[in-house]
Amino acid sequence: MAFLWLVIGYFLQQRELEQNTEVLRLSVQQAVIQSQNMAASEIHARQETFLKIAQSVRQQLGTIVGFLFISSQAAGADGTVTNEEQSRLFAQLSQNDPEVFSRRMIETHLLTQGDDARYRLFYGTPVRARHSNNFIFIFERLLARAKEVDSDHMICDALYSTSHGLVYGVAKRYQAKAPADLANPAHTGTNLQF
Repeated sequence: MAFLWLVIGYFLQQRELEQNTEVLRLSVQQAVIQSQNMAASEIHARQETFLKIAQSVRQQLGTIVGFLFISSQAAGADGTVTNEEQSRLFAQLSQNDPEVFSRRMIETHLLTQGDDARYRLFYGTPVRARHSNNFIFIFERLLARAKEVDSDHMICDALYSTSHGLVYGVAKRYQAKAPADLANPAHTGTNLQF
């Protein structure tokens, strides 16, 4: 009889151990799922924060390229954009269209004949060089921040395909052709001074 109780006890303990092992396995799985959900939630929160910051940066880039556009296209400079047109464009910028000047800059670039004339749109004067360098500097910081929250590069790809991204690509190409004193942000400055 004692031997029978010993065998029954052994099997009962074995079943309890199996049940405890299964509970532990399920707990580990649940912990893994929870940690994955927390990581996904953190990434999502970081992406949300980035997108909010990016909106302000897009506005800042719009202002910078606006100054660049006006520097090259204002009546009295090399271009023919009137004061009224400038006012209308800046009003459009302030009404949540941060890429209005980038679209105009790309259009102007495409309509300008000759690579030297196109280069001068971006690096023809120290003032234009400062605006171009400032634009490049800020856009690259935005890209760097996007890469931190965008493992599959969708946000970065989207940034490159915007009007700002197109202006960045052109300005970066001309920055490489500019003399060192114009291409170097330390020489031209990356901030506006009034």
